[in-house]
Formats: sequence, structure tokens, C-alpha cells
Amino acid sequence: MSGKRKIWIDTDTGTDDAIAIIMAVQFSDVEVVGISTCCGNVPNEKVVQNALFIIDLLKAHVPVFKGADQPLKRDLVPADFIHGTDGLGDLGLDLKGRIPEEGRAHEKMAEVFSAQPGEIELVCLGPLTNLALMILSDPGIIDSLKRIYIMGGLVDLPGNITPMAEFNIWADPDAAGIVFDTTSNITMIGWDTTLKSGSFTLKEFQIIDRSGSDLSKLAMRLQQPRIRWMRENDEEILINLADPLTMSVVLDPDLITKTGYFEMSVNNNDDNEVTRGYIEVMECDDLSQVHFVHSVNRNGFLQLLTQCLTGSKSEFNIYSTDVEKEFLTEERCYITEIMNTETRGDISFARARIVPGVETALHALRGTHEFYYILSGQGVVMINSSTRQVRSGDLIEIVPGSPQKIKNTGTEDLCFLCICRPRFRQDNYEDLD
Repeated sequence: MSGKRKIWIDTDTGTDDAIAIIMAVQFSDVEVVGISTCCGNVPNEKVVQNALFIIDLLKAHVPVFKGADQPLKRDLVPADFIHGTDGLGDLGLDLKGRIPEEGRAHEKMAEVFSAQPGEIELVCLGPLTNLALMILSDPGIIDSLKRIYIMGGLVDLPGNITPMAEFNIWADPDAAGIVFDTTSNITMIGWDTTLKSGSFTLKEFQIIDRSGSDLSKLAMRLQQPRIRWMRENDEEILINLADPLTMSVVLDPDLITKTGYFEMSVNNNDDNEVTRGYIEVMECDDLSQVHFVHSVNRNGFLQLLTQCLTGSKSEFNIYSTDVEKEFLTEERCYITEIMNTETRGDISFARARIVPGVETALHALRGTHEFYYILSGQGVVMINSSTRQVRSGDLIEIVPGSPQKIKNTGTEDLCFLCICRPRFRQDNYEDLD
């Protein structure tokens, strides 16, 4: 373990926390020295089992300590409608019978941090209850930390739980107030950061599933309660990877593309639910204040995530600069006109025409995971290991992997793998199960 950065993860392990923990444990340049659990996405008894399950799954040796069962002063309001009643997607996983280490989480945190001053970076992926309890027991311990990373809050409204607040801060604003009043040795990744840099359409996120590893398939399956809830509530289907995005910043700070420094204070007024968890911010030039990450390289984030889930770095490039600027600002449905299909031996081929005037992603699917864009009507496409220039309206030949149904506007259902995909709408496609 010599020479590795040391991190401690404080978590309310739901679906996204689980992916972030996997990233940290799989990343070769860091050592996860401990995990503390707290209530948040689901009650803490479930959080403990979820964290222990992930550690067992990875065959890792990381101590897990049970932390706060309740917010400091309020009742727990879980987010199981997003994470599943068990917190891990209601997939029927073996989430029982595992036993955490002895000792209360905030006491163990204080013990480990004080024994290794300046060496450990704390990554907070849930409500800040455990950290606040540690501060209340001994305010000076927090100075032992090298850095604190927080997934929570926001600078630009709206939030994800109320128009003025993000869930992790809202869930225990009293704890968050203690933390922000005690230290500004914080790098913060907000909900607004996630919307800009860590949100993906269902089809975009499915490239993770297609990588073929068990961990990548698990990461995809964990999103099912979120997808189901969005459909039931007529929401645009987006996979918001707040915790993995935060972990990517921890693992590779070079992914950060824009930051600022802010003085921050948390509204924890018991009598005002409208502003509960709202963070008052004032931008400044003081580098000792809270370091807020406005945006992260989305390509780099997804590549790092894939690397951690599959064990190797992918070479695909999902976004162009223009597409990244347009993300979440326009809605387009990309349609491919299907010309014909045929079978040669055990391989199915399809010929398709790209609708002129749109940006289209093509996927060559014979054991590869590269995406190639036709931008502004023309670009480069790789089909079956050959590369050529194509333009909107050109006929192209797709070599799919295995048959799957794709619903295409204006055509009947066809049985072959993804010819193209929408960036902003899912209406015209079925799930790739």
C-alpha cells in the first residue's frame, strides 16, 4: 500500500454510492482505509448491509463501521423511490447477515484520522451526520484530515429534493451546518454539477452494460428503480451519477474543468421547510474557502468509470464539444431509416440511411465499444474494422452483435442491435435488456 493516497468513504449506500465505492476500491492508486455508514437513501440497517455486500463482492479488505441511524434533530426521510426499498435497486441481492466492525463510526473516524494526521482524504457521499458527530465530540479532529470531499448542495438552483436544496444537505441540514461552520477544507461537487457533467440518457449509460463485465452489468441494473420512477412520473429518463462523479474527482482531479471558491452557510431553520437545506453562497477569491467544482470532463469521467468497472480503459469518445454544449438544452430524436436487412452465415447485416440534418451516434458492435458521430451532416464511421467518411443521407452497413429489438419511428420493430440512439428522448426505443 506504500505511496497510495488514503481515503475514507462516508456513505448512505444506495445505488450510486455503491458504484462510487466500486470505483474507489478498484482504482489502483488509492487505498480505502475505512467506510462509515449513515441513514439517508435508506435506513442505516440497510445501508450497512449494502456497503458490506459491495465489499464482499469485490473481495476487498475494508473495515465497515455502522454510523448514525437518524439525522441529528429530524426524522429520516429516505429516497428509496429512487434507490429501491433495499437501497440497491430491489434486484434480489443477498443483503442480510453481514456484520460490521465493532465501534461507532464517528468514534472510529476520529481515532483513525488523529492517528494519521494529514494523510487521509474523507469522501462524503451522503448526509453529513457522522462527520458532525465527530466534530461535536472533538472539533479539532477535523484538522487532521488532508481534504474533505462532499457530494451535496448546489450553487445554481434548482435542487433535486426541493427547488432550493439538494438531498444530502436537506436530509440533515443541522449536521451540514456544523460541518460548514467548522471547516472550509472542502471540495464540493453539487447537484448542479451533476446535471452538467454527470447526467446521461439511458442509451448513453448502456455502453457501461455492453462492456460485458459483471460489475458493469450490476451498475446498469442498479438504475432500474430510478428509470421506473421517471417513467411513472413522465420524467425525462436521465441517469444522474452524482456519487460516481464525485469519486471521479477524488481519483483524478485533472478531470475538473471549472471551479470557484465560495463562503457557504447552511439554512437549518427548523420552522422553515421551504428553505431547509438551502446553502447561502458568496463567491470570493479566498482559496481557503470551499472549493466548488462547477464542471467535470464528461468524457473523462465515463472513461474512468468504465475503467474501474471493467479493469481497462476504453477508447470510445461519446461526446463532441458541440454536443456537450447542447446537452440538456435541446430535445431531438434521432431517427434512422431502415433500408433492408440480410443474414450472411451467422452474422446479420443492416443497411440504413441517416436522416439528413441531425447529429447521429453509430455503434459498431462486434466486440467493440467505440462510438463515432456524424456531426452537422458528415463525419467518420467505423464499420466492421473499416473506416470511411459518410454524410447524412448516405447508406451505411451495420454489423450487429446479437439480435435485439429496436423500435424505430415510422417502421416496424426490427431484430438487430442498436443502429442509432436518441440523445435526449427514449420514446422511440425499447430497453436493451
